[in-house]
Amino acid sequence: MRARDDTPKAAPPPERNGDGVISVAVALAAFAAYLFLAPPVSGDRDSSEFTVVLAANGVAHPTGYVLYTVLGHGFVAALRALGAPGAWAANAFSALGGGVAMGLLHATAARFAATSRVLGTPARTALPLVCVALIALGPAWTQVTTVAEVYSWHVAWALALTWLAVGRLLGPGAPDVREHVVWGVLVGAGLAHHATSVFFSVPLTAAYLLESVPARERRGALVRVLTAAAMLPVACAVWLWLHAGHDGPGIWRTLGPGWAGVWAHVSAAQYAGHFGRFAPEPLDRALIERHVFPPLFAGLAALVLAWALTPGGRARAVLAVLLGIASAQALFAFGYGVEDPSAYFLPALVLGVLALAPLACALTALRGAGVVAARSLVGVAALAALPGLATGWRTAVEARATFVGLDAFVHEQWERIPIERGIVFWPRDLHQRLIEYQLLRGEKPGLEIWNPRMLTHPEAKRRFFARHGFDPVGDLRLRAEDVRGGAAAPGGRAFAIAVAERVNERTALPVVLFEPEIPAVTVLPERPAGNVR
Repeated sequence: MRARDDTPKAAPPPERNGDGVISVAVALAAFAAYLFLAPPVSGDRDSSEFTVVLAANGVAHPTGYVLYTVLGHGFVAALRALGAPGAWAANAFSALGGGVAMGLLHATAARFAATSRVLGTPARTALPLVCVALIALGPAWTQVTTVAEVYSWHVAWALALTWLAVGRLLGPGAPDVREHVVWGVLVGAGLAHHATSVFFSVPLTAAYLLESVPARERRGALVRVLTAAAMLPVACAVWLWLHAGHDGPGIWRTLGPGWAGVWAHVSAAQYAGHFGRFAPEPLDRALIERHVFPPLFAGLAALVLAWALTPGGRARAVLAVLLGIASAQALFAFGYGVEDPSAYFLPALVLGVLALAPLACALTALRGAGVVAARSLVGVAALAALPGLATGWRTAVEARATFVGLDAFVHEQWERIPIERGIVFWPRDLHQRLIEYQLLRGEKPGLEIWNPRMLTHPEAKRRFFARHGFDPVGDLRLRAEDVRGGAAAPGGRAFAIAVAERVNERTALPVVLFEPEIPAVTVLPERPAGNVR
């Protein structure tokens, strides 16, 4: 970060009053679109888990997502009170986050557009809309804005902090005490929601303090920001502590008791082995290669070009920070070896799309041919966005139908389970779908649902032991390559079968191996009473 320049600077043109109205209209339109595209059932991956967590006000997988859960529970409870199905209500919360994100993307792009005095009103009006159009219906984006997921709200938060930073760093004057507190609370909200918020909050806070706060006031400003930033994460940690070690619907089964359990949860210690590789499953890899990489790399190039063409000053410093954030976020996504890393690219992707606005403004600073180039850039980007909107809408409609069909199929297999009381093993994260049927539809409440992989964790094993009186895993081992290979790994299925057989040998309860992907619903043979141990 360059040393602060305390010489007076000319303020950029103020944002037009109409920009705020358009931003609100964009948010409402996007929300309505995502709401229409949201299926009446849960989606894939973690969607069923978040549906259960929001309905039960429970605890999600690490890092817990407490702020998302508490606010989302209130939203979902209100919709359910009005008669909405629980799964659709949870999906609607993601749709709301998506609408807020698109409104903030428009508002941030409008702040950049306001810095150009020669772009012209039509181009300045169109530029933020084109930024929104480039991503609003992208398949990687609609897959988190139409089903229960945390990422639409994470991107909304990232854009809120970016919007605030751009307005403060490109505007005149210095922030007051109230603004320091607001900034800190927003930083704390990001940390309470998603751990990767640090990619935004740390560099943007550094820029905020160094570029907009006079040197003599920085120490006090830093104390106020950090104090305000700590409030929400601490409150969320206390909330987790109150739930730690408890069992029930929507409570993640590896959350151990006490503060040690809380720290292990919020630090995502159980996922440490995923770092250091890029290993998406085939469908997510195809999505990334087709719909993430092209706009991501183009956006990063646009950020570099905008930074290179922007004269020295705060605007150039802001672009340098945004480029660093986008690069760090993308590198993290490349190094986080989960099966579905596409959502982790979204913050970088959004910043790349946003780069269109400062790039166009930087071109206008060249005057003459630069103004023509900027207007041409806006026009070409608008033309490029149109087919993407059509394709994205069609893809989202198809995804909606796919989720409805998937739920119908899984539910049909669920109904084939011939027992009302017993233990059901489904070796997939989608086992949460069966818990959803129990919680929201009241079906087969006497069944105990498990993903066998979860029983390799000491806390989940302890809970099982407390309920049944024996170790469900014993000396069975799940190989690291089977964990990395996901549910489809042959060794992972072999481990699930071995766990089910071991449990079946030690309990008088019926044990079911649920594998709708085969499809198969297998009730393991009953053991003679004398063999139960």
